[in-house]
Parts: sequence; C-alpha cells; structure tokens
Amino acid sequence: MNLPAFFFLCCYCCSSHLLAQAAQPVASRAELATGVREAIDKGKAELLRRMESLLKNAPSDYPIGRVALPTAALLKSGVALEEPRIQAAITRLETLRPEKTYCIACNLILLDSIAHAKGDNSTVRARMCELANQLVAAQTPHQGGWSYEKGTRRNAHDFSNVQFAALGLQIAQDHGISLPDDMFASLALLLVGAMTTEGEPEPGRVSVEAPLEARLGLTRVSTARVFRAAPGGWGYTDPRKGKADHDKPYASMTAAGVSSLAIALNALRKGRLASQPSIRKLIQQGDRALESGYVWISNRFDEFVSDRRELYYALYSLEKAGDLCKVECFGSHDWYAEGAMKLIEKQRMNGGWGTYVDTSLALLFLTRATRRIEAVAPPAILTGDSGKPPASNRDLVFIAGAKGFISVFALLEYVSATRKPALLPICEEAVRNYAPDWKDELVPHLLRLWAGSDRVTDFAKRALAEITGVEQGSREAFAQWEKERVRALALEARADLDSSTLSRAILELQAPRVKSRLVSLAQRRDWRNMAGLLVAELETPSLEYRRRLHGVLTLWSDSAVAIPLRDTAAAWAEVVKAWRDWWTLHSKQWEARYGAPQR
Repeated sequence: MNLPAFFFLCCYCCSSHLLAQAAQPVASRAELATGVREAIDKGKAELLRRMESLLKNAPSDYPIGRVALPTAALLKSGVALEEPRIQAAITRLETLRPEKTYCIACNLILLDSIAHAKGDNSTVRARMCELANQLVAAQTPHQGGWSYEKGTRRNAHDFSNVQFAALGLQIAQDHGISLPDDMFASLALLLVGAMTTEGEPEPGRVSVEAPLEARLGLTRVSTARVFRAAPGGWGYTDPRKGKADHDKPYASMTAAGVSSLAIALNALRKGRLASQPSIRKLIQQGDRALESGYVWISNRFDEFVSDRRELYYALYSLEKAGDLCKVECFGSHDWYAEGAMKLIEKQRMNGGWGTYVDTSLALLFLTRATRRIEAVAPPAILTGDSGKPPASNRDLVFIAGAKGFISVFALLEYVSATRKPALLPICEEAVRNYAPDWKDELVPHLLRLWAGSDRVTDFAKRALAEITGVEQGSREAFAQWEKERVRALALEARADLDSSTLSRAILELQAPRVKSRLVSLAQRRDWRNMAGLLVAELETPSLEYRRRLHGVLTLWSDSAVAIPLRDTAAAWAEVVKAWRDWWTLHSKQWEARYGAPQR
C-alpha cells in the first residue's frame, strides 16, 4: 500500500471528466500572490457549493471528519462564521460524538478555526479540553503513537493517525490547555526510533523564516542553516514491526513525521521536564532526526509536486512541516511557491481539485492554515514591489521597507503578543497608510496593545487619540468610544432602521466622530425630518462634528449660512445662531413637508 490509511483518501477515485485548468507561468511573487488569491476564491466557492450535498447526505463512515475538515478549510479561507452552510455544519457536528483519532483531531482543527473567526475561544475551549483528553487517553501504551481509535490492538499505531493526533494536541496547547510532558516524550521517542535513514550523511541546508523585523527591512540576519545528516524519513507503519511494504519512507508520511516530531520537541522544550538529562538528550536526538527529514525532503522534493494520487495530502503534510518548523526553503526549494504553483496548475474549471477532500486539503495548503495555530506567528508579506494592492482586503497596506503589503491586523496582533519596540516604526507607517475612511476599525486592535507602561502602549495611546479624536483619554474612554462605534455599525447594518431610532442614537452617543458617522448615514438616507435635531447638535464643542452638521444642513436647505473662516468660539457662535434663526423661521413648513422623527 503506497498511501497512508487516511480515511479521506478513499475519495481519490473520483470522476475526472472535468478538464484541468491550464496553468500560466508564474513570473514573480506578485503574480503568484494574485494567482493564489484567485485560486482560494474559486476553491472556497466550489467547496461551499459541495457542502450543501455533503450536509444533506453525510457519509456514514467518519462523518465528523468529513464535515469538520471542509468546514475548517472554508473558515481558514475567509468564509464568514455566520454563513448558513457553516452554521449548519457546526450544528450537525454538535450532535455527533467523535471517537476515532481522525475525527477528534479534525474537530479540534475546526474548533480552532471557529475560535479565530470569533476572536476568542471562550465558547469552544471546554470542548477542546475534552477532545484533547480523549487523544491523551488514546495514545498507544508504551509506544507513543495513535491508531484509528482507542482500544485498537497494541502496536497498531500508524504515522498518519500520529500526524493528526499531534496536530490536534498542538492546537490544544496553543489554546492554553495543559497536556502531560511524558506523552510528548513518548511521541518523540517513537518518531526518532521509527525513522529510516537512507544513505550516508551529506550536506543539508534550509532557509528558516526570518524575524519580522528582518523581513520588513529593519535588521539583517542570516536565515540559512547548514548541517550534515543522512536523508531520513517515515512510511505509514513503524519499520520495527517488520512490514516492509508499508514502512519505506515516502513524501506525505515523511512530512507528517517532521511536523509531528517538531510538535513533540517544542512541547518538551517548554515543559517541566526540559532540564532532565534524558529529555535534553531526547531533544538533541530529535533535532538530528529533523535535519535528516529536511535532507530527505530536499532531495526528493519532486515527490511532493508530482502528479500522483496522494498529491493533495502530500502538500497538506508539507505545509505542516514547513510552517511548524518555520522553514521557508528545503535546500533550493521554496516549498510554498512550488506547491502553490502546482495547485494553481491542477485547479479545475469548477474551482475545485477533485473531491471535496482534495479541495479542502488544497485550500489548507494555500492559506498556510498552520500559521493560524501559532498564536504569535508573524504576518506574511503578500506581494512583491508592484506597488498595487494584492487583494480587496482593506487591512493590507504597502510597507516600503518590505517592498510588499502586510495585514495591519496581523501586524498589530503580532506586536501585541511580542511587545517588540523595533516594530513600532512599521506600525506607525501601517496606521498612517491605512485608508482614512476605515481607520476607525483599527481601534480594537490598538486597544489590545495597551498593556502596562512601555513604548508599545505609548504608541497605542497616540494612535487611538488620532483616530478617535479623544485627547489624553484613559483606556476606558477609548474602550467606550469603541462600544459606541460598534453600536453605530449595527445601526448601519439594520434593514429596518428608521429616522426615529437614528435620532435617539445620536442623542445618546457621546463620541463626536461616531455621531458624525450617523449624521452621514442620515444624509445618505435623505432623512430631512432630522434637520431640527442637527441644528440642536450644533451646540457641540467639537469643531469637526460642527463642520459635518453644517455641511449636511447646507446641502438640505440651500441656505447661505457661511462656515467661519476662523475656528474661534465667537465665529462659530454666529453660525450656530444663524442656523437656530433659520430653523425658527422654517421649522413648521419643514416639518409639514418632511415630518419629524419620534423620540
């Protein structure tokens, strides 16, 4: 058997009547980024379409995994959590109890996606803890692996089940769930002992992910790691069991072994047993085994991108190995660029890659979904130096030092977690370059930077004051501003909003810039029956808010009340008086024509 006994792979005998989409040569990273975005957009549309049938006729074997994996892929591809088919899938899964390793792990992958979509894990953490404990209990005694489910005969573990169990446990750890160190020690011992080396030691080289400061042009660091190691990998089964047809190393299982070993070693380094001599020795052995895996992947990289039956699972496993080990290039191979180009080439006219499982795995590779597992992973730089925005995502801004675009949301999240002052010049550039009409949506991200007394908090205070107009405000004042902004957004989204509701909100809110937003909404709806309220609101001390009110009243009334040339209290007092006089003169006629909002 040449494929891992991974339950999803039974779908690879799908029909092939759809013609593959012809690939265009990718000449630059900017073009690759564009191709990837287009592939993701088409792929998630096709996968969403398939979800309808999948939910209607859910397979009886591994139903949780078969629903959870595509749902997670859709969420990681940017589909909204509120999308009806996503909600239907989540509701379906809540009625099922996962018992098999694949199903438990895929459920954890989905819960992680839900937590990221919501911005917190409060609603899913208890379930994550329960599932993680199931994986802990299912580890094969004295062997350190996993099989299809707890209770399978001893020594029945395989490295596909091991891979998914390890990924599920990594997710649990990243959500603050404590797991036993000896479990990871057993896993590391299993993987080190089960590796098959092929040939003599030879030079190896990987390019590791540079710190964000270096990728943004702030510092220079060497990202090359050079070593000597014999190529080594894993098959589906443990070679010490004597099943030669299953235990020879191949692409997907070698990448799975690398990612699983990296998870175990990272856990041991952070655990309470890290100082024990036996654990230090195990970590050293594991690091050498990782280097052997790197050499194997470098030497046989073509196996990851060849037109074979397990292409999508191999690339899925490669993404886990590359991102969990923070490797950008195995030898001379830029694994993400080459894998992405292969997927762009193989994408079909309908947007999918074959079965819904293939499509899910392809999307998980293209979105580099494992980056979501690491809480403080640095954001990606998405394009080359074309100077044109790479996507419709408005949180992407061009950073000169990086010669590319970066997500401001991801940048601020990273700085919030790492507190690196060296990144503040980039943060200032990113906030400065953010679209002015949408800059207020940075407020919740900046509030998360406010922690204690340091340079990062000082930056957050300055940026918040600039965006909100609240000068020398406390964190509570800025948080209250954000609550009012959220209320304004909810009003804008209401299909049943009327002028009376909007008028009451303007009277109740305190933040001038938020109130200005609602006045603009009244202008767009042409609710001229609110004119009297706008005249009364001119008593505000905020010059910015006064200008907005004056502008709308001028547009509605064609009045000749001129805006003052100088922003003095006396000048504005004259303007306010002029508008009050206008309203006194015209209010009855105005309300007879346009009505008045109920308050």
